Amino acid sequence: MLQPAMFVVNVQVALRCNDQLLVIGRSEDEAHAGGALDIPVGTVDTFELGPAVLEAVARREVLEETGVAIEAGLRYVCSASFRAQDGHPVINVSVCGHNNPRVTHNTSSFRSIVREVASIA
Repeated sequence: MLQPAMFVVNVQVALRCNDQLLVIGRSEDEAHAGGALDIPVGTVDTFELGPAVLEAVARREVLEETGVAIEAGLRYVCSASFRAQDGHPVINVSVCGHNNPRVTHNTSSFRSIVREVASIA
């Protein structure tokens, strides 16, 4: 029988391509920072336990949220912990990577996201 998780573990991904940062628009319905621009982030699910779990979650979330496949390696940046509004302890892990547009499977999706954010900024 699985024990309840002691912590929620989030993985945030800063992904660069041609010196531009991949960002997403959070849903207006999100409890935290609804409607804000953010980098892709996802939670480690219990079925994902195993080697390189943080890298696997990072790759899955970026692909799910943007359609961009991460081709290059990822590097650890930093981590932090806090309590969510519901009181659960959370560990945030930030990683970064760089995608070459020649090998990115969904280059048009990545560029359209970058252009949209550039026009806002």
